[in-house]
Amino acid sequence: MPATVYKILSKLFLQEVIVPVQTKISDARVVRIYNTALIVTTALAGLFFVFAWKSWAVATPIMTGVNMWIDTSVGSDFPDPVYCNNADWDYKYSATWTYDNVKCTKPPLDMVFLKGYGVPGSFWVSSYFSHKFSESAPCHNVDTNSTCTGGDLSTQIGVRKNEYVSGVEEYVLSSQISLSVPNYHGENYDGRTTKQSVRIIIIKPDGSSVEVEHKKLVIQKTIGEWIELFGLGSLDKTSENLNGLYGVPGDTGDIRLRFTGINLYLDMEISNHDSYFEMPGDIFIKIYLSVDLNWQRTTYPPVPTSLDKRIRSTDAYGMRFVWKTKETNVLVFSAGDTAITVLDLFVFFNVTEVICILVFMKCFGGDSKKWDRARRKHIDNFVDESAVANRSVGNHSKSQRRMTMPASSSKKVIPRKKKNAELDERIFQFVEKIFPVFDQDVDGALNPIEVQNMFEAFTKHDVSVEVCTNILRSIDEDSNAMIEPEELTKFIQDGIQLIFNEKSKKEYAAKSPTHKVIIEFFVAVDLRLKYGGRR
Repeated sequence: MPATVYKILSKLFLQEVIVPVQTKISDARVVRIYNTALIVTTALAGLFFVFAWKSWAVATPIMTGVNMWIDTSVGSDFPDPVYCNNADWDYKYSATWTYDNVKCTKPPLDMVFLKGYGVPGSFWVSSYFSHKFSESAPCHNVDTNSTCTGGDLSTQIGVRKNEYVSGVEEYVLSSQISLSVPNYHGENYDGRTTKQSVRIIIIKPDGSSVEVEHKKLVIQKTIGEWIELFGLGSLDKTSENLNGLYGVPGDTGDIRLRFTGINLYLDMEISNHDSYFEMPGDIFIKIYLSVDLNWQRTTYPPVPTSLDKRIRSTDAYGMRFVWKTKETNVLVFSAGDTAITVLDLFVFFNVTEVICILVFMKCFGGDSKKWDRARRKHIDNFVDESAVANRSVGNHSKSQRRMTMPASSSKKVIPRKKKNAELDERIFQFVEKIFPVFDQDVDGALNPIEVQNMFEAFTKHDVSVEVCTNILRSIDEDSNAMIEPEELTKFIQDGIQLIFNEKSKKEYAAKSPTHKVIIEFFVAVDLRLKYGGRR
């Protein structure tokens, strides 16, 4: 029962803890790839996080508004324009709707200019009036001696009276933009009071742009100048395009915007960076202009005239200026977003590094396998290798203790045993891994000092150079007083076979202290082969 419980618990809990180990690869290919990846990652991080996405900043809320008005000091001394009482400007849409016999007048400004009439946020400028006069009379049903259903009767008197607003192009139409940006550079920004100059750029329908002058966000332009900015030329320009858009089959005359009306849209965008990769700077305003070629008519409420029982109804045609605010994009520094960006960059660089390591460990053939095996060693392996490295430096100045080899050790000290293919492969890989660690002079063979380092690393106690020399001579097959990888492999193969038999292992270790050291070495190697150094 306890054994069963132990097995269950062992599956629920980790038997090992993975600890990150700092290691290095000096291969020139790896270094080049890593440096390239580091440069590319840094460039991409700067390009996207800092410039493109601007993750360190946040769009601040903006309060905007627009007001328009016509200057009350409009002059009246200019002569009547060419379109006044000019039959060339006559147009007949149908028998009911005719635009002829048009004279010019200078009506009151409150008739010419209206705010928000018909569309919220819009401003209306009339260029043409068509007045209809009618007379009302009570409707009485004689049969029932009661008022008719529907109220009084209305009868048109005479023909419509048509009028152009004389010189409407000369009227000065002012536009004031109100702009408030809280927490802009640490203070509340107000476009009307700030000392900072704000650029206003108008984007015409054809895509071209022009920067306009203003005073405290007040733009002053005549109606004619506004018409030019919208790319319309003038209100009297005619074309087949206009006739096709506004006209109907059977009409006569040419279409002119002066008596058809037009929608003029102004889409306002407020920002402090002009392009995707530009860093935020001073606030500026862009106004995108567009045109809707369509009849624009508004009807004024009927008003009584000086003549008894007569009522005047007025249809006005003109220009409807419609202001809209596009999504604003004024960026200000944000400490919170900056902190998140730093974390994003940390993750970004770490992910790149992980990808590089995966490439190094998978895409360099045999080298990748060798590096992967080396980095996956148990921490005891790294402890042993560090101890060997430190010990190899100290052994050059350390006095060598002498140990007398028994006479029997002059012969081969390891008896030959039957080999096992799987075990031999593990031993071969083991030697391939540890040999470079102890081959300090990188000559492809271990000298007595290097053999001493190896034995001390595995046995965990001091072993004299003299003893190591004698051991080396006993296993050296080419008599060069050095042990090469093949000889070390064969030595370990035979030793592992020896310690499989507990009786033989004890008898061999009892022969002398040197034999005991050899057995200790084989036992340590056997544990490493089985458990990768996990003890």
